[in-house]
Amino acid sequence: MDHQLLDEATYARRFRELIAGTESLHAHAQDVGDGKATIGWGYTFNRNNNEAIWRDSGIGLSDGQWQRLRDIDQAASSRKTALGLDFGRTLNESEADRLLIASSPSYQTYADALALPDSRERLALVSVTYNRGVGAMKDHPVLGAIEAGDRAEAWYQLRYNCWGSNATAEAGLRKRRLAEAQVFGLYDNPDQVGRDEALSVLGMAEQRREAMDAVEKRFGQTIDGTDGKRDLVALANRDYPAITEAFGEVPTLREALDPARLALLSHLRAEHPAHAEALADDRVDVKDLHVRPGQTKGDWNVTIGDGPNALTLPMNRQTPAVNERAAAPLLPELEAPLQAAGHDGATRQQIGHAWQDHLQRHAHLGPADRVLLSRDGQTLAGLHGPLMSEMHIPTALSRFQWQPPEEQPRQLPQVVEGWVERGADRLAALSPVAGEIEAWSNGVRQR
Repeated sequence: MDHQLLDEATYARRFRELIAGTESLHAHAQDVGDGKATIGWGYTFNRNNNEAIWRDSGIGLSDGQWQRLRDIDQAASSRKTALGLDFGRTLNESEADRLLIASSPSYQTYADALALPDSRERLALVSVTYNRGVGAMKDHPVLGAIEAGDRAEAWYQLRYNCWGSNATAEAGLRKRRLAEAQVFGLYDNPDQVGRDEALSVLGMAEQRREAMDAVEKRFGQTIDGTDGKRDLVALANRDYPAITEAFGEVPTLREALDPARLALLSHLRAEHPAHAEALADDRVDVKDLHVRPGQTKGDWNVTIGDGPNALTLPMNRQTPAVNERAAAPLLPELEAPLQAAGHDGATRQQIGHAWQDHLQRHAHLGPADRVLLSRDGQTLAGLHGPLMSEMHIPTALSRFQWQPPEEQPRQLPQVVEGWVERGADRLAALSPVAGEIEAWSNGVRQR
């Protein structure tokens, strides 16, 4: 899972927009239906450190109000609400903002534990923790999914399994989770969905189909397009304009899965060209796609349709049956150098598969303008404008789903040497460290 990063100022602004956009401003303390005393942007007095938070906020209070905060802090849980409702202070929007900032560190607990950077993912997790409370989120499955880097499962947990337990407020809570799931995102980039991400998303959808449809029948639209009893998606897009402007409108389930559908069909057509016509975009509805794990870890079986006429196609993680042209973009020109480096025909085909996967993982860099092969035949590099991505061949062949050792692409040196390019014969300059390339530019060593 690649985090969708935000700079510090943008994160702070989006955090305020997200909380203020989903929590009404309560100018004075009141019970909003959950049995707690709430003021400002959802701040509750039902805690033991009110005085410290209010002092950090810098909001001016009378001696009597400071004493009331101390009384609430020392009171039993059963008395905190009554004491908080009698607080007697009115807040304006600016003061509510200051109280939000002062109280927010306690809701960062899980985001900090997961080492989430300032990002959309962190925003979504902090927002749901702010709304539900730190205790309610303890050991929630969404935390395990984020820790495992399983974006699709984390999205499912946020959208469908994180609303809470207050049945009288269920619709409103689920509406908010729709917005938070949109902030989190189902894809690293919905415009650049790779093979594995498509399989992950649709595999999740198959596993969770029954649970998702049960919710959608009540509050949205099922995977087959049947409208539910209520349309919370439309309400979320109506009621959270600042959030949808910043993060995009909340999609229906079918709309959310469509980027994965289109990406998967594209790869299926490449890997199974004999069925290309049946796999056309306009012939396969998302409800008819069933993605299930194969017998070997990393293998998948994709079934289109149901019953005796269903078509089942394998998608093997290690050796996908991709036709050579689709499997090895830009590699035909390197056939001779790859062969000279000792790679036989089958290995060259596997290198093509791995290279295609590598390009999909680095699609955010744009297409590779040139492809280079190190003199020792152990590393491929793609030049994406001013950037360079690298694939260590032995590592890629052993794991295929290779993760690059460093996520940030390096700036391309002014002079790229040590590579065999199409029709070019360059000197070797490959580091002994696997996958790390050394190049010299104007006499300065670049790593």
